[in-house]
Amino acid sequence: MEEWEISNIPVGEAALRIARSIAQDILRGGEDPLRHIRDFEQLWILADHSEELRSLGTLDDEVSIAHGQSLVVIREWVTERLRNFIQSAPA
Repeated sequence: MEEWEISNIPVGEAALRIARSIAQDILRGGEDPLRHIRDFEQLWILADHSEELRSLGTLDDEVSIAHGQSLVVIREWVTERLRNFIQSAPA
């Protein structure tokens, strides 16, 4: 790793970077964010329930609770959460 000048980073920081990248890809590509909420949950679990990923890691549960809302409203809400996450996550 030293030869390639690669450094070790904590799992939580790596997961944060991955989540940010996934969120950016979803928004850039215009993908349905509801198809990816379990991806964020799995990443959050792998990162030992990192506090920095909580806002995305619990999306699946929150969407399940919002079952009375239309999919359009839920999709817009999840999209806004992704935008907020990207803006607040360190680059």
